[in-house]
Amino acid sequence: MDIKYDRDETLDWDIVWSDVGVLPDRISKLDPYQRINALPNIALLARKNNLAKHLMRMAKTFKDEYNFFPKTWCLPSDGNDLKN
Repeated sequence: MDIKYDRDETLDWDIVWSDVGVLPDRISKLDPYQRINALPNIALLARKNNLAKHLMRMAKTFKDEYNFFPKTWCLPSDGNDLKN
C-alpha cells in the first residue's frame, strides 16, 4: 500500500491528522466522507517534557495514584534537583 503525504488542500483525501487546532472554516468545507483527527492541546501530553511535568504535578497531589512511573527530571529547570 502506497501512502502519500501532501499538503495540497486541493487533493482528494479521507482522513487527516492534525496536532494543531482546526478552524471552524476548515471544518465547514469538509466533504461528507472526510474526517479530521485533531486533539486540541495534544502537545501537553505527547511531548515527553510536558508529559513528565504533568505527571510530576499530579504525583505531588495524588501520591498513591501516581506512583507508577520513575522519578523524572526536566532539564534544565530540574538540574539542581537531579544533582541532589
